[in-house]
Amino acid sequence: MKPNGIAVAGVLALVAILGAAQTIDPKERHPYLDVSIKNLTKELLYDSAFAFGKSEFEAGALSPGGTKRYLDWEGPVGTNAVVRWRDSKQGRKERTISVSEVYDRTAPGELIFSITTSNVMVKFEIKKQ
Repeated sequence: MKPNGIAVAGVLALVAILGAAQTIDPKERHPYLDVSIKNLTKELLYDSAFAFGKSEFEAGALSPGGTKRYLDWEGPVGTNAVVRWRDSKQGRKERTISVSEVYDRTAPGELIFSITTSNVMVKFEIKKQ
């Protein structure tokens, strides 16, 4: 009996993911963290995303007042993040924002990126355990 190629590929992918999670530098580890991107404009945003270095989350379309959340972010969190989106009037936008002033690396919580008509704001809310 030959092994199923899809099952073998799935196992190899899982091993690669688990191996990558274990290679995070201990200085970059953090407690439980959710990361959200929120649309505070009055129009539909497209291609919304945030990135910490090479680790990126593509949230896609965000309706006015809408939020998309990445639960239990395990990637590294640097001192800055890049937030990207596209609107129907002004096209593509990208902002680099410092998270080092608001993010407490020792506490579990949620980083929230809020897109306004002209800027991006960030805040950190500590989660009660």
